[in-house]
Amino acid sequence: MQMSIKNGDYYYQFYGLNLSINRLLPGLVTINSSAPIDVAIHLVGEQQSQPPLLDQTFWNVPLEWYQQTGFHLWTAHQDDGTYWRIRSFDGVDCLEFILNPDGSQVWGFWSRDALFTDAVSLLLGCVLGHLLRLRGVTCLHASVVAVDGSAIAILGQSGAGKSTTAAALASRGFSVLADDIAALIPDEKRFWVQSAYPRLRLWPNSVNAIHGSIEELSLVSTSLDKRFIDLQIKDREQWQFQPQALPLIAVYILGERDSNLTEPIINFLSLPEAMKRLMFNSYGRAFLTSQQCRQEFQELGQLAKTVPVRELLLPDNLGSLGQIYDVILKDLHLIHTLV
Repeated sequence: MQMSIKNGDYYYQFYGLNLSINRLLPGLVTINSSAPIDVAIHLVGEQQSQPPLLDQTFWNVPLEWYQQTGFHLWTAHQDDGTYWRIRSFDGVDCLEFILNPDGSQVWGFWSRDALFTDAVSLLLGCVLGHLLRLRGVTCLHASVVAVDGSAIAILGQSGAGKSTTAAALASRGFSVLADDIAALIPDEKRFWVQSAYPRLRLWPNSVNAIHGSIEELSLVSTSLDKRFIDLQIKDREQWQFQPQALPLIAVYILGERDSNLTEPIINFLSLPEAMKRLMFNSYGRAFLTSQQCRQEFQELGQLAKTVPVRELLLPDNLGSLGQIYDVILKDLHLIHTLV
C-alpha cells in the first residue's frame, strides 16, 4: 500500500525527531530545513474523492482500543509491513491519520477545512505519541518539567492533572520540557527525556487558578474547551520552554485526588509497585510488537531501579497547587542527599 503526496517546506523538531510538514502549524517554530528528515507528514485535508489509502477493505478494526481511548485504531497488513490508522469520528466530523510501518511517513485527512485545528491537536498528541512507539521509543503518559538541568516527570492517566501540576511548577519558574508524553532515550547510565513542543494544554479552571485568565489563549480543538499556553515568549520569567533533552532524575505518579487532604503528599513506592505503576502509565502499548514489549519491560525495569519513583497525592481543589512546588523541591533535596 503506497501513497505519494508532494512534501512541503516547513520543518520542525519534536521529541528528538526532525519532521517535514506540508503545512505551517500555528504557534510553533520551524527549524533549519538542511537538517536530515526523520518523518515526513502530509496534511492532506479534505478530499474530493477518496484516496486508495482510505479504502476500508484494507483495514481491520480492533474495537477494544476505541473503548479505552475514544479513537478507532485500524491496522492493515501489507507486503512492506503493518500500516496503522487512527480515526476520530463523532457521527458528523471525521479525522484520520495513517502511519506507515516504520513511522517515517504520516498522512492526515479531515472531513472539512474548519477541522484543521483539531487535526493539528490530534497530530501533536496521539499521533506523534504512537509514531514514537512505532519507532521503538519508550513513552510514558506524563508531563515533564526541568529542574536545575534535569527533568522530573509527572505521570497519570487522562484527567489525573499532569498538565495542571506541570503548570503549577511552571508558574514558579520551572521550564516545561513536554506535555502529556515523555519520550525516553536510555544511555549506559541514565534516561534522557526528549523535548516536545512549546505549548501546554490546560482546562479553563486550571488556567484561571494558575495563569490568571483564558483571554487570548487559543483553543486546543473545536470540540474541547482546553486552551494552549504559549511557552516560547522571550523575556518572561514564567511559562518557559526547555528545548533540549534532559536526564530524568525523578518520577511522580499522580494518585486519585483526595478531598480529605489539606496539602500534597509524597509516598515512597517499592520497586515492584513502581514497576507496576510505570507499566500502567506506558503510552501507546497497542502499537508495540512482542519484541518491543520485551524491550519496554526491560527499560522500565531499569528505570524503576535507577530513578526514584514516587506517588504524589493531591487535595481535590485547585487552591493547593501552590504547595506542589515546595513539596517536590523538598523531595528532590532528599533525593540529592541520598545519591
